[in-house]
Amino acid sequence: METLEDLLRDTKSDEYYLLVNLGNALVRLGQREKAIAFYDRAIELNPNCSEAWHNRGNVLNNVGKNEEALASFDRAIEIKPDSYDSWYSRGFALIDLGKQEEAIASFDRAIAIKPDFDLAWNCRGRVLVKLGRYDEAVAAFDRVLEIKPDDDDLWFKMGIFLRFLGRDEEARVSFGRVIQTIANKVKPDKYGAENN
Repeated sequence: METLEDLLRDTKSDEYYLLVNLGNALVRLGQREKAIAFYDRAIELNPNCSEAWHNRGNVLNNVGKNEEALASFDRAIEIKPDSYDSWYSRGFALIDLGKQEEAIASFDRAIAIKPDFDLAWNCRGRVLVKLGRYDEAVAAFDRVLEIKPDDDDLWFKMGIFLRFLGRDEEARVSFGRVIQTIANKVKPDKYGAENN
């Protein structure tokens, strides 16, 4: 039976995708350093594999190597400029590097490619909150709620945020939506008891 190291060493140039998949499996097993080695080998075999660059960036960012992560995301984007996932992940690396405005720009690029990308809208909103740009943050969160109108957790957080801003009537509407979305999830069974 071949070891991971054997697979890493013996993979042929047209099998780089196997290394990417093994790297992904290693990430799920919590073996990040080994995963990076597999992504690096895949990149060595195919320098234009945007998925390997992207996944490498995610792992590097998760282990706190944010500059290297940013470089990996930039390379993934160079190869595949319409990769909304890479623009989104790049935003996280920039947040970790304290570059909030650049992070917003990355989230904006992800949104330009995929306008209904609720996670990018949500992260954009959170960065705007950190920057004290509350009206823009509310607009971003409103967009998330247009995309995911049944997100009772976000409706609740929006209510708290609006209350913090002194926008009490809007906060009441948000809290009302929480109650409504929860009520919609609770369905009576055939005996009239509520299930969810």
